[in-house]
This record gives sequence, structure tokens and C-alpha cells, in this order.
Amino acid sequence: MENASKNKAFKIVLNIIFYGLIVFLLIFSIITITSRDREDIPNLFGYGFLAVESDSMEGTQKDSFKQNSLIFVKLLNDESRQNLKQGDVITFFDQRINALNTHRIINDPNEDGGLIFTRGDKYDGDPGKIDPAINRDGALAVYKGKISGLGSLLAFVQTRLGFGLLVILPMFLLLAWQVYVLFKDIYQVKKEKLVQEYQSNQEAEKERMRQELLEELRKEQEANNK
Repeated sequence: MENASKNKAFKIVLNIIFYGLIVFLLIFSIITITSRDREDIPNLFGYGFLAVESDSMEGTQKDSFKQNSLIFVKLLNDESRQNLKQGDVITFFDQRINALNTHRIINDPNEDGGLIFTRGDKYDGDPGKIDPAINRDGALAVYKGKISGLGSLLAFVQTRLGFGLLVILPMFLLLAWQVYVLFKDIYQVKKEKLVQEYQSNQEAEKERMRQELLEELRKEQEANNK
């Protein structure tokens, strides 16, 4: 009884893990598929993530980050853009590299008519490394956090090969495993049912033979009494 309870609990945990992975992979797939444009930031409920492909933000500040990091950002709207200040790290579409870039604001946008100047922390103090100015509405997101080393994995997942190997294939394998477990459970239930039917038939046959034997004994006894 105790082993049966443990097995049941183990199956429940496995199912929770299985469906959790399915949901995670589906959400990640949707986010990735709907963020194919160069100016789109993959996000869920306004919080996005990006792979860092250069070392321009490597510095000594607490919110600096290294190449190949995975960074988390919060998407900006018209209201939150008004609150941007010097020192914030923002994501914007950089026309020079034709891709998203994430650098630190080095001026006060309110004092410069809403224009924002940025620069990578690696070039702190170098006036020749200041990015071209962008309008306030060009700021797409503000930096919120990082995980070092995971950016290269995200960049690989966003390729066709990586998406197939790390998203589609695991989903297929998980579904295949669940189908296998389902058919195994169905087979086990049918097997137990057949065993029960066989045992029931055996008992019925034994009872029939017992009744026949009793009937024969009764007839013999009646014949002897005559």
C-alpha cells in the first residue's frame, strides 16, 4: 500500500514537471516566433530578454554586463519614457549596426530637449565613443537584470537550428514519452482487468464443478436410500 502511494505521488510529480516544461516551451516558442523583426524585443507581459553580443557594456558599475550575458529589460511606454534619467541603461534600435543595442544614458534628457545620448560602459569618459543621439521615443526598454553566460545560449536558440534542437525536439520527445506512458497505463489497466476476469471465471468454474459434485453426491445418496 505504501509503495503504491509513493508510485502515485511520483507519477503526479512527473506529470507536473512534464506539463510545466510543455507550457514553458510553448510560451518561449510564441515569444520567439512573434519577435522576428529586428526592432522587436522578445517579451512576456512587458518584460523582455536579450542576448549580449558585444563587450561594450563591460565596466565597473553594478549594472554593467559582459558579452554573452542574458539581460532582462522592461519595455517602456510614453509615460515611463518621461522618467528616464542620466545613468539608466536602455535598449534602442541602433541604426549603425542595424540591430538592437543596450547602452547607458550619459546626459539628462530633460535638459537636452528630449534627446538621449548613450555610451557603453567600456568607453566611459571617451567622447569619441558616444552613440548618435536618439529621441526619447526611440528608447524601447530599460535594463533590469542579467544572467552571465546565458546570452550565447539564447542567441543559438533564436537560430533555426537552435530552435529545432532546443525547443521543437524536446517538445516532441516529451510528448512521445507522455504517449508511451499513456499507452503503458492503458495496457496495464487492460491486463489487470483480464487477470480479474480470468480469476473470476476460475472461481465461477470451481463453483460450478462444486455444485455438480454436490448434485452427484445427492443423487447417489438418494439412490442408496432406495
